[in-house]
Amino acid sequence: MKKHTLIFAFILACLCLAGCSDLSPFKMKKNALIIKPSSTTRAENGVVGEDGSMIYSIDKATTFGGYPAAYIHAFYYIFFKEDAPDIGTAGIECIQDARIEYSKREDMIHAISIGGIDESLGFGNNISIWMNQGKYESAIMNVGDSKIDATELIESVEIISFNEPSHYEDDLLSSDNATFHIVIKSKSGGMISLFYSGIIQVIPMTI
Repeated sequence: MKKHTLIFAFILACLCLAGCSDLSPFKMKKNALIIKPSSTTRAENGVVGEDGSMIYSIDKATTFGGYPAAYIHAFYYIFFKEDAPDIGTAGIECIQDARIEYSKREDMIHAISIGGIDESLGFGNNISIWMNQGKYESAIMNVGDSKIDATELIESVEIISFNEPSHYEDDLLSSDNATFHIVIKSKSGGMISLFYSGIIQVIPMTI
């Protein structure tokens, strides 16, 4: 399955992030990617905020997908910066295999990617996390130009909400809001929180 992630990684290769705060997206009532560094890096990242958290506002989300095999539906959600709506901040790759029974929709999540991160936050400049039936499996992060096995860095991945739109209109916009909330914690105390609630736009595409 990981070969499908190569397409995903290529799309996210140009990711870039900016912004700062230490509030949760629920308190702000705003779509955001929040990265809180561990205490060991908190004083070194140059971010204004008591806990060093950085907030990257999300403006919109898109989805696309296709059928790389007769029994596999691969689909993706990409989340875009508010101040640069053509640059993604994060992505979720899903693999629906007809040979597998899923107890929950979020069990189809195959990979979660966060890119353009300041390395001082403790997650490299890009991190990709692989899931298996709703459970965290492994991770790879980029530090400079090097790829590092980050499996032992991650303590947990919690899919708090994975509510997809129930219907898309003819203009390829969802008729109802999707809600995604994912929390990734590192063993050193860092945390990545992705929150989005809003319309999803479809990009016509096949794999």
